[in-house]
Amino acid sequence: VLFCGCAFTAFSQSQTSDHIVISAIHDSDGNAISVIPVDGSTCMLTFSLVGGQDNAERLYTAYNLDVRLPYGMEVCHENGVPLVSLPDDFSLYASGIGSLSHSLSASVLSNGNVRIACFSGRNANLTKTAGDMFQMPVRIASPYVCPGTHEIHITGQNLTVKENAQKF
Repeated sequence: VLFCGCAFTAFSQSQTSDHIVISAIHDSDGNAISVIPVDGSTCMLTFSLVGGQDNAERLYTAYNLDVRLPYGMEVCHENGVPLVSLPDDFSLYASGIGSLSHSLSASVLSNGNVRIACFSGRNANLTKTAGDMFQMPVRIASPYVCPGTHEIHITGQNLTVKENAQKF
């Protein structure tokens, strides 16, 4: 094996108390609601970054995570593609010439989790340490879902900073 001028550096993932939460639920008319109806209607979940928790005030460049919805709830699709999108309030993302600084991608994995990835092709930072990250339209897809409390899980969360592509 021949290595020509290549330097390999391994980075371990650092702990942070910054986290991602569901910050709002809106019905199809845009009204804030506190409960997702079981009648099959569509609701919009807004996921937000709660950063600066360890007083580091770090600006992230990219993130990825998986969202596991409860039984009977599914992300809405269009032509087989999950309709996960950047939020209506773009203030967390910088804008450049004719476009936003970041791109968002989503797919549904074989285990049913929705994988979300956001990155900047220009290697731009997010503009703030906290704010709306993405929106996910969901609907109750099974008539067997009963009213009650059901958990939505966020797993595999990685928040990445520009410097050395350090992950938190």
